[in-house]
Amino acid sequence: MLNASYFIMFIQIISDIACVCFSANLIRNNKQQKLFYILSFFSFAFLAFDDIYYNYSFRILKLDQSMSGELINVVPLFIFQILQSCNWYILLKQQNVKIFTWLNLPYLLFGAAVSCVLAYFFMTTQSSSAFSTIEDVISVTLDMCVWFFTIICLGRSQSRTIALLALGCLMIASADLTMTCLYMFHKDSVVAALWPHAIWAFGAFLMAYGFVKADKKEKFTFYRPDSIHANCSWWVLIASLVAFIIGFVFPILFTGTRDAGQIQLSMWDLPISLMFTMIAATLMSNRFSNIILSPIKLFSNSIESFSDGVKPEIAVKNDINEFKILGDFIDKSFTNISEQLDKEIKIAAQVAHDIRSPLCALEIGIKAIPSTIDESIRVLLRDAAQHIRDITNMLEKNNQHITMQKRQDSQIADILDSVVSERRLALSSPNIKINQLYQSDAYSYFSNVIPSMLKRILTNLINNAHEAITHSNGVINIDLTQQDNQCVLTISDNGAGISEENMRSLFRRGFTTKQNGSGLGLHHAEEILTEWSGKIEVNSNVGIGTEVKVSLPLISTPAWFVGDLTLRENETIVCIDDSQAVYYGWLERFKSISFQPNFIYCSSKEDFLQKVPTLKYQNATYFIDFEYSGKSYQGYDFTNILLTIGNANNRIFIVTSRSGDDALQGYCVKHSIRIIPKNFSVRIPICVT
Repeated sequence: MLNASYFIMFIQIISDIACVCFSANLIRNNKQQKLFYILSFFSFAFLAFDDIYYNYSFRILKLDQSMSGELINVVPLFIFQILQSCNWYILLKQQNVKIFTWLNLPYLLFGAAVSCVLAYFFMTTQSSSAFSTIEDVISVTLDMCVWFFTIICLGRSQSRTIALLALGCLMIASADLTMTCLYMFHKDSVVAALWPHAIWAFGAFLMAYGFVKADKKEKFTFYRPDSIHANCSWWVLIASLVAFIIGFVFPILFTGTRDAGQIQLSMWDLPISLMFTMIAATLMSNRFSNIILSPIKLFSNSIESFSDGVKPEIAVKNDINEFKILGDFIDKSFTNISEQLDKEIKIAAQVAHDIRSPLCALEIGIKAIPSTIDESIRVLLRDAAQHIRDITNMLEKNNQHITMQKRQDSQIADILDSVVSERRLALSSPNIKINQLYQSDAYSYFSNVIPSMLKRILTNLINNAHEAITHSNGVINIDLTQQDNQCVLTISDNGAGISEENMRSLFRRGFTTKQNGSGLGLHHAEEILTEWSGKIEVNSNVGIGTEVKVSLPLISTPAWFVGDLTLRENETIVCIDDSQAVYYGWLERFKSISFQPNFIYCSSKEDFLQKVPTLKYQNATYFIDFEYSGKSYQGYDFTNILLTIGNANNRIFIVTSRSGDDALQGYCVKHSIRIIPKNFSVRIPICVT
């Protein structure tokens, strides 16, 4: 017995000292939970002093047990209890865990009841002095505070470190409460009783082990109050309490015992027994919830892996039959979906392969269109062919093309112009007008998007607006504005509108009101825009029309873009373009502002080279087309000649419908050349100095 007592005492003191050392190390290395470890360090420093003093004085020197009520033994313990109460309370508040809720009501009622009942027993028992009784009441109250906050952490913790530390702290608080009660009712048996000291030593050892296992960068986390874990904890606890009351209280009531002294001696054991029952129930609930959560996590991870294109193997490792059935069902569903996807992928690849041949012929034909054809028609056909190629790539790559494409800084108005021009031609109808309401300042709105994806979204929205109009005076208004650092694109129509019932399901995958619709357009739009930190909103009135707003975050204007032109009086302006329509367009712009420059027009590279000997001695502004139909040269050829001349007073602008080309943008930024999107050239503000 003596050897066991010394062994327990050794474990208790060594564990206390270990907690001090390990928590001190974590203070230095763990910034996430630094306050928690600071309070732990100081609380165990006082506890180590108290345990050393208590064990040396009353278990080795065998001093009178009544002297254990002296302040030198009591105050360090009080400090430990206060610091631990604060520590666990602060941890709960930091994690936004609500303490006073119905889930924690059993713990709260139990803590309050134990404090009140034991305080009553202590005050009505004349075995100790009034001062000692007050000390015991304070000690019990502090123990229950520690116990209340700590058992909530144990029941809600996701971290193994928290579970170890909380369980250890609960063991210490429970052992101290037991020893306080023993001191009050059986003072002479406190030192001799090994099991409370063993529980205390076990608690200190658990906390020391918890500090050792703690990750230096770990951040403690807790389950939500509406989680399976929290609900399991509550129901198992209630079931345990009911079973305990039936098993402990009823025998006393029905044995016929009426002696008050016997009842009193029996009742003081009740809180201690109930405390350990609640701790055991919390541990069992944690184990039970982990058994349930394990297959749920497996299913969730499997579905996520399947979404990423990897078919997982589902093997439920517990013996719950329902989970095994569900696992088999999910596995069969994955197999069926994979087979269906394989079929669709093969069909998509075949369609993409069949489209490529006529698409190549179309692209060759577009390149061969003579320069006499209007520039806007050539650009429209080229953009339409590129759109078809984007769709073909997406089909051929099994939808991986979307993720392979990179977002880039894009001019929203330029993308919108391209889509509107294409839709006007494709949806040509005398009964429906498509109006572009945005002003020239809208061309300075840039956002980081995937242009081809944005074109698909806008095309779908304009198609929806067109299909919603069934009368002869249809109007689709398209506007582009800025609101709170957002680029807001508005598409409104005066069509049939959307009912309130359909509005609730509008963005749900697969929902459609069209006879041949897929229900993917708006769902896909919302998904992509959210990924770009944007959003889509729909407002509609039945019989009046629908308004769709697409918002995208604005970014700073790139260096290659020019938002307005400042021209000098009587300066030389050189227009190099294979389309005379562009030349006459510039003349009309200048006439509208009463500006008469020295205007020189070059329709080809040969024409330009003839005029270079004269131009190289002049300070001029150059408007250079980038593409030349049927020619082997590009705008680079003209800009390189001008850069070779090296006249720093020349200003060079490339006027092109390819303003979104990354290589062109990089070239222009490198050589201080500016780009004017061709659609913007007819709107760009011009001032003369």
